[in-house]
Amino acid sequence: NITINPRPTASFNVSAIEGAAPLEVAFTNTSTGANQFQWLANNQQVSTTANLNQTFSEVGGYVVDLVAVSPEGCTNTFSQQINVIIPRTELALAQFQLLTDEATGALRSQLQVTNNSNYTVREFAVNVDLGNGTRFRETVNANLAPGTTSSILLSQSLLGVSSGYVCVELVAENDELTFNNAQCTSLQEEPVLFT
Repeated sequence: NITINPRPTASFNVSAIEGAAPLEVAFTNTSTGANQFQWLANNQQVSTTANLNQTFSEVGGYVVDLVAVSPEGCTNTFSQQINVIIPRTELALAQFQLLTDEATGALRSQLQVTNNSNYTVREFAVNVDLGNGTRFRETVNANLAPGTTSSILLSQSLLGVSSGYVCVELVAENDELTFNNAQCTSLQEEPVLFT
C-alpha cells in the first residue's frame, strides 16, 4: 500500500516589501497544513518560529523563504523579495482638471499623479489655492508603485469659487524635483495673469 499525504501550503503576508535601512518587516505566517516552519533570508536560516520579525540593516535585495513542513514531513516553500533602498522621492503632477459633482454642482479636483520615485509612495499632500485667499491642504493616502500614474479625486468640494483660477500643488517629503508639482486651471475664458 502506498499512502499519499497532502502537501502543506506555505504562504505569508509582509508589513513592507521595500524601504530605507534599517527596515523592520513583520512576516505573518498564513500557511495551512503545516506544523513546523523554517525562515530563510538569502538562503541563510534566521528562525524556526511560526511568525517572523526581521530587521534588514544593509542596502540590497533579500529573498525571504518560508518552508512549511506537514506532520508527515511533506514540504512547500513560499518566497518574497524585500528591497532595502536609499529612497529617492519624485512625484509629478501629470494632469489637473476640475470636475462638476452632479449631485451638488460643486467642483472637485481630479489629479493624474506620476510616481517617479524608486519606492511605493503611500501618502502625500495636496495644497489647493482657490485664488481668492482661500487655501487648504488635503492628505492623500495612496499606493503609487514606482513608474505608475494614478488618477486621484480629491474629497474636498470647491464651493463658492469666485476667482478666475484654481491651483494645486503636490507636497511630498524630500521631493527631488518640485518644478513639476503644480498646475493651475482657469475658470473663465479670459487669461489670468500671475506676478
